Amino acid sequence: MEESSRRYLESELNKLISDQLRSSNLLVLREIKLHPCEIDLIIFDVPPSFSDRVAAAYLVAGLVIIPVIPDIWTIESIALTLEDIRDTASEWNITQPDVRITLNRYNPRRKVGVEGEKLIREEYGEILLPVRISESAVIQNTLNDGLSMLNAGYGKVREEFASLARLICQTLQEKQS
Repeated sequence: MEESSRRYLESELNKLISDQLRSSNLLVLREIKLHPCEIDLIIFDVPPSFSDRVAAAYLVAGLVIIPVIPDIWTIESIALTLEDIRDTASEWNITQPDVRITLNRYNPRRKVGVEGEKLIREEYGEILLPVRISESAVIQNTLNDGLSMLNAGYGKVREEFASLARLICQTLQEKQS
């Protein structure tokens, strides 16, 4: 067998195995969603893209929080993310998770932030959380120093994160009621 043919077959086999693993893993996660266990809260911090791992997080989520930078380009990203969540839930025949949006890296002194927030509020106001995370060098400096937000001190941004955490907990409690 030629080397190129062998590589092609190997590649196709790897794809088949990968697809099978994806399907079986997602089926297990679907069962977890359909038959919940005794877990109160799990937080998945996923990248701002769509992949099998992100789909898996959607499959088991009861609540999805989408942090967005308020600008005019965000509207399309929100729409695509909501479509991905809807399609994943439909594909796997599960209940779609609740979705909320929070503004991230918000700067009220920048026109793009104010106008972006206005557009997001007009289009998605019913799912927009009232908490905004401000743009801050503290976040970047803390991460660059290898620390977490819990080590960032007691400034405005840390309080905004704490407010967001409280709001998420409140939202989950209301959902369970």
